[in-house]
Amino acid sequence: MTNQLHQTNQQQREMEAEAAAVIQAVVRGRFSRDKLKSERDREVRAAVVIQAAVRGRFSRDKLKSERDREVRAAVVIQAAVRGRFSRDKLKRERETGRYGQLS
Repeated sequence: MTNQLHQTNQQQREMEAEAAAVIQAVVRGRFSRDKLKSERDREVRAAVVIQAAVRGRFSRDKLKSERDREVRAAVVIQAAVRGRFSRDKLKRERETGRYGQLS
């Protein structure tokens, strides 16, 4: 009887050890998945920050390029207008005979 009781106790301990191993494996698996998800989330947040910085840089570069182009166009237009005004003034001075006279 004691042998049978000892065997039952041994089986009970083995079952408990097996159950504990299963529980530990489940908990370790859960912790590993949580850690992996946390690392992935951190990487995604870092990627978003990097992407935002790159998009911002591209936008600023594009805006600067557009502004530079507009400034160059304005300079060309201003030069054309000044040239036109100078030619018109010179033409008027020639017509009135005031060309080359000191005022």
